[in-house]
Amino acid sequence: MIFHVTLSHFVPRIYYQVVAQSNIIIADELEMSTKQKTFSVALSREMVPTARVIVYYIKEPEEIVSDVLSFFVNGTRQNQVSLYINRGKDFSRNTVEFNAYADPGSYVAFSAMLLDLYSRGMNDGITENKLIDELLSYDQPANSSFKHLWRVSDTEYQYTFFHGSDYGIDGNTTFKSAGIIIITDADVTRLPNQESCNPLDGKFPCFSGVETECFTSEQCCNGLFDGCPNDGADEWGCKCTQFI
Repeated sequence: MIFHVTLSHFVPRIYYQVVAQSNIIIADELEMSTKQKTFSVALSREMVPTARVIVYYIKEPEEIVSDVLSFFVNGTRQNQVSLYINRGKDFSRNTVEFNAYADPGSYVAFSAMLLDLYSRGMNDGITENKLIDELLSYDQPANSSFKHLWRVSDTEYQYTFFHGSDYGIDGNTTFKSAGIIIITDADVTRLPNQESCNPLDGKFPCFSGVETECFTSEQCCNGLFDGCPNDGADEWGCKCTQFI
């Protein structure tokens, strides 16, 4: 995959990391000759189904500037499987033979169900969409690519993924939304109310930055914008939110 980086001002060096499933897959640095840089990253199974590329640099005086891009990696169709049905196995048509061809070392399993159940939209419980959802559950602490479930037919559904930037509003939340814990003595920008809204006291800061605007753990992901009604920070990163 090819990435293009554009800086607001020139710096001699930038750093990037590719993170997936709470693991740092690739980490490297790039020498800059202009304010733009193009580099490529080889995709791998460790990046399935979504990964994030984090690009950052250190600005004087020791301030970290960062940005994150999430993207989808389709790893469920890397092994092409061919299926051939032989209806004349015993010349009586009472026996059906299935012949599957795939890469060496592959495991192929078959599952059958009644036609009237399949025509009503039921399945055997193992679908590509459910497999992707299961893989996404391994990377819940971080934000993933936006996905939308399309209805292809009466019985088939298909995911569509869209790459996009993260939801971080400062340097600290940018790394947090990417699933990265940063430990440094450099200046990582944080909300002004980060100190007054201390998580150790059960308070968390709203995105407004006002020192008096905090929300509690009980207000987090409760489906209501009752903690931070102006910016909705109490429902940020929640799986399902009822807009009331």
